[in-house]
Amino acid sequence: RQRQMCIRDRSTGEKERKLKLKEEKEEEERRIREKKEQELLESQRQELEKMKQDKQEKKLQKNKLKEEQEQKFLQHMRKQQEEIFRKEEERMVALQTQIDEAVKQLSEQSKQIHKKLDKLKIKNETSQSGEGFEIREKQTIDKEKE
Repeated sequence: RQRQMCIRDRSTGEKERKLKLKEEKEEEERRIREKKEQELLESQRQELEKMKQDKQEKKLQKNKLKEEQEQKFLQHMRKQQEEIFRKEEERMVALQTQIDEAVKQLSEQSKQIHKKLDKLKIKNETSQSGEGFEIREKQTIDKEKE
């Protein structure tokens, strides 16, 4: 009887030990499974972060490119504007030179006309002929004006 109890205790102990080993194995598998799930979640989180960062970098790069293009365009427009102003200034200088030359010529012509008028006045005053001379004087002035 005692021997049977010993055998029973031993078999019960063996069963308990096997049951305990099985529970420990299941617990270890559960921990491994949870650890793998955590690693997978962490990996997915990191991947998502990387995707967000890449998206933000692309957006920044796109904005930078757009800004560079705008700067190039503005620089091009400034150069064009400067060229237009430069040409306009050259044209204005040329026109001013022409105007100055024309004023100088007109001034010279005016001086010559005044000299001739003075001469004609002197001749007219010294002349004894009167009306005939005045008509010739008027014709001479008209020719000079033409």
